[in-house]
Amino acid sequence: MNRLLLSILLISFSLFTQSKDCLSINDISVRLDDNSTVDSDVSKFNIYHNNKVLFSYEALEVDNNVNNVECSDLDFDGKKEIILRVDNEPSHDVEYAVLKLKCDKLEMHTLFPEIKEYERLSDKRTKIYYKNGYSIKEKIYCFQSTGYLCEEKYIIGNNYELRKPYSSNGKVIAADIYYNQKKLTPNIKEKSYLYYDLNKKSNMYLVKGDKVSILDEKTAPNGQSWYFINYKGKKEINMWIEADSVDLN
Repeated sequence: MNRLLLSILLISFSLFTQSKDCLSINDISVRLDDNSTVDSDVSKFNIYHNNKVLFSYEALEVDNNVNNVECSDLDFDGKKEIILRVDNEPSHDVEYAVLKLKCDKLEMHTLFPEIKEYERLSDKRTKIYYKNGYSIKEKIYCFQSTGYLCEEKYIIGNNYELRKPYSSNGKVIAADIYYNQKKLTPNIKEKSYLYYDLNKKSNMYLVKGDKVSILDEKTAPNGQSWYFINYKGKKEINMWIEADSVDLN
């Protein structure tokens, strides 16, 4: 009995000590140290605790006339993340860096470390925007027992929207094309060969009128657009095809 009581006391003391050593948002400060030169606009965000640097992040094109540091609980765990506005240039891919405070350490957020924009939704969901070439890719993360990507939307072709909902184990539930909120069924224009990857052609092909689902899009170095498609025939096929071979309407 005495040993059991001693064990409980030791565990309680250990947990108490750990909780005292862990930091909160209120224990740290963020300072923008200007390292810019004639040839460079690079500055550095330094995050301090008791004059000790916990984390540093190099920033570009920072506007000192706006609030460059925000705090918000984007993953609904009851603890706010530190969100640094690290680039105010609209053409650049990254605008915000999201940091997670884990006890006495700061780390980039594992789900969305560098992003273009964000929006905290209801029902434990967060919408994240990423730069995808010249367009914006939108991802929605759901937070129940754990966080996962639950929906993805982005523009393909000439302003067609690809929507992909995901299950909690990461599988694509559906992949649908929309135009002006109308759901479309892509089909093959003419006999077209399928590819294992962009440089590896197969002997398989689809013919005019075959209906496909588009799972992803990629642009080759030569500018050629490709779709990763799903075709349900005698057997289900997931392969690449030249985008010009597919009629999205």
